[in-house]
Amino acid sequence: MVAKQGQIFGNQAKGSVAVVTDGMAFSYPGYNEMLTGHPDPRIDRNEFGINPNLTMFEWLNRMSEFRGKVAVYGTWNVFKDIFNEQRSGRVMQAGWDLPGKEKLTRVRHCSTSCTRVRPALMATTFSTPFYRYRCWIM
Repeated sequence: MVAKQGQIFGNQAKGSVAVVTDGMAFSYPGYNEMLTGHPDPRIDRNEFGINPNLTMFEWLNRMSEFRGKVAVYGTWNVFKDIFNEQRSGRVMQAGWDLPGKEKLTRVRHCSTSCTRVRPALMATTFSTPFYRYRCWIM
């Protein structure tokens, strides 16, 4: 959808440089700006808490054609606050939380097992193709 109806910024090789303008050199303020389209001077630390701003993911999830189809997956537990898990009502897997008791696909079962067995060795959540071949990192 973005490629057909919008723009993608940040390909420096093509002269499209994207930078955040919040003036801070750490994660939460930058993620907020990228996901909402504007900086928020109130967000001045990674431990800020729940994001008061509506992200584009939450906005998309409110649209009837995307409702229930927007999800967030990441390994940093602060994503729960940045994407405002409580307000947004989206599917969210962040930090080292294990998935709920729902029936797991083979990929999710593998990732869950890996998290239980070797959490210290997993630096990031890998995409589905990775789990087709291997489910833990040495």
